Amino acid sequence: MNSNGRGKRREKVKQLTLYLLSQNERGMSFSYLQRTVDGCLRYRVSRHSLTKLLKPELETGVIVSELDSERKTVWKLGVPYTTNEETNNHGMET
Repeated sequence: MNSNGRGKRREKVKQLTLYLLSQNERGMSFSYLQRTVDGCLRYRVSRHSLTKLLKPELETGVIVSELDSERKTVWKLGVPYTTNEETNNHGMET
């Protein structure tokens, strides 16, 4: 039962992170992103756990790391992100 709760928390963190990145086209620094996610949720999200959780998205190109105009590293979405609700609603429009 504990692992089920942990999985739900991880999914919430992932969805929140992808949503925040989708709202900011210029990207976000990792430290700002981690602080924002940590502040939005009632449980602690460390830098290490956020990186570990998002590693598959970084490897597949869903999230990319780039340099911005000020030569600072930012995280951006590499592909368009859609929520589960948008995906489900799109399939029903046919």
